[in-house]
Amino acid sequence: MDIKTGWIFLVVGLIGLVAVLRAKTFSVTTESAHGKTATSEKKQIVVTPMRRLIGVVLSLAVLGYGVARIQMDHAWNPLEKTSTTVTPQ
Repeated sequence: MDIKTGWIFLVVGLIGLVAVLRAKTFSVTTESAHGKTATSEKKQIVVTPMRRLIGVVLSLAVLGYGVARIQMDHAWNPLEKTSTTVTPQ
């Protein structure tokens, strides 16, 4: 079984869209120049309407790219087994 690239982008776009729409804050880990230290901490960033809009637009772009790849590859069945053998004509 071979999952096409378009389906991966489609699923990632859907997951990203749901995550952005549900998020109240984004967490960012701050690290020093020497890697993780005792002072490394997680910073909470409040999701403003503009940040949410940017996240939704990026997720929709990934989702749209996935749909376009599926259309170009004609791979509408994600579970279809692909054959790599060549038949002589």
